[in-house]
This record gives sequence, structure tokens and C-alpha cells, in this order.
Amino acid sequence: MRHFILVLFILLNQISFANSADKIQLRSQYYKSLNDKKLADDFMKIMESFTVESDALLIAYKGMSYMLEAKLSYNPYAKFAYFTRGKNLLEDAVEKNPWNIEVRFMRFCIQTKAPQFLGYSNEIELDKSFLLGQWQKLGDIDLKNKIAEFMLKSNFCNNTEKSIFKWTKK
Repeated sequence: MRHFILVLFILLNQISFANSADKIQLRSQYYKSLNDKKLADDFMKIMESFTVESDALLIAYKGMSYMLEAKLSYNPYAKFAYFTRGKNLLEDAVEKNPWNIEVRFMRFCIQTKAPQFLGYSNEIELDKSFLLGQWQKLGDIDLKNKIAEFMLKSNFCNNTEKSIFKWTKK
């Protein structure tokens, strides 16, 4: 199965990344990799195979693959190098498409979880406001569920803001 997914992602690298099923597959692979070093390494290899630098979502997930490596690495120098590379890619993705809710959600997640000493928390309020304003308009149910789940647990949202993200999952 893993080889099939790798081949799928390599093929996607050669064509436009517009199919929502492909985006859900990519998102699913990312979430499976969150706490598993082997899966995170596999995810990073897949993302490094992408050369398409014009798609903000691919750039953001490539950045998230580096963030995963930073999270799961033991070497402090490697952690910082991975984090910096991931941060730069996330910022590039937001710059390329500031209206992409998934990209902005990824940046919000990283900034709210990053240690203070890294100084990567400047856009938390901006991204939170964006998510609050755009979430109800979102048609991607999978992404809508992921955002709601995270925001309801977030210490960066008050109860009034959290009430916006309460809904019946479809």
C-alpha cells in the first residue's frame, strides 16, 4: 500500500493538484505521520519528490513535512534546521495564496504549538480571525472537521469563538 501511495504522489507531481480527493489523501497521510517517525520520514520523502512550487497547498505540506521532522528529531541542530526550512515554506505558501484556508490553518497550528523562544507567533491572531471568518463557508467537510476539532481544543480561542466551530459533522 505504501508503494502505491508513493507512486500516486509522484504521478500527482507531474499533473495539476486540483482534485479534492488527492488533497484529502495528502492530508490523511500527513495526519497519519504526526506521531510516527517512520511515517513522517516517508511523508517527507514523498513531499521532497514534488517540484511544483506554484501550488500553495503543496508548498505548505512540504513545509509541514519539515515541521514533522523537527518535532520527531532528537538532535537540537537538526530540529532547528528542519523548523526553519518548514517555516520558510509555510510563509511562502501563505504569500502565494493568502486566501487558502488550509494553508492558513497549518500556519495557525504551527504558530500556536511552536515554543516561544523560536519567535514564530506573529500571525496567530490574523490567522485565527481568517479561520473564524472563512470556516462556515468551507465546503471541504474533511478539512472543516479537522479545523473544528483543533480550534475547539485550542487555548487561543475563547468560548465565544469556540462556539462558532461547534457543529454536527456530516
